[in-house]
Amino acid sequence: MPKFIPRAKIHNVLGYDMKVADVKDVLEGKIWAYSDTERRMSKRQKDLADILRIVESFPDLIDQLSDTIRNKIEL
Repeated sequence: MPKFIPRAKIHNVLGYDMKVADVKDVLEGKIWAYSDTERRMSKRQKDLADILRIVESFPDLIDQLSDTIRNKIEL
């Protein structure tokens, strides 16, 4: 079982109780997706933008970023 599944928490989303992934796990997934050089560049650019949005909202997570990604988003 993937490690992120047990860490998901129940939240009410648009009136429905749903399991929602922890933001750290979402960031980890985005970092993994961005690092996959087999993905289309347009998809990787979206992943990079998502990474930036996450660390802007949760600045304590910036330590999870590699220097390469930090330099790409200029943090």
